[in-house]
Amino acid sequence: MKIKDTLLISLISIITFVFELFFYLIFVVSAASSEDFNVFSWTGMFFISLMIFTASVGLLSPFCAFIGHITKREKVGNIMLIVFLSLIIIFLIISCLIFSKFMQ
Repeated sequence: MKIKDTLLISLISIITFVFELFFYLIFVVSAASSEDFNVFSWTGMFFISLMIFTASVGLLSPFCAFIGHITKREKVGNIMLIVFLSLIIIFLIISCLIFSKFMQ
């Protein structure tokens, strides 16, 4: 992955994060006004998970590109990015499952 590509990915993820924060405020505040607490909690959990993943992409892509540049192999950085993002997705799925157990 080239440095220009990672800067573009980081810029897009920052813009996306701002929009997600805006939608979080709109949808979670409107869900909070409803009487069903499960709708409020699941909507909030969805947007928080989405923001965590977007921030992870934005922060990890330059780091992994830098590692790929140091090792002179771009595939090393790409594989590291895939592994890190996969671990973050697994963590988010596990945290949603734990959250659902507490909501029952």
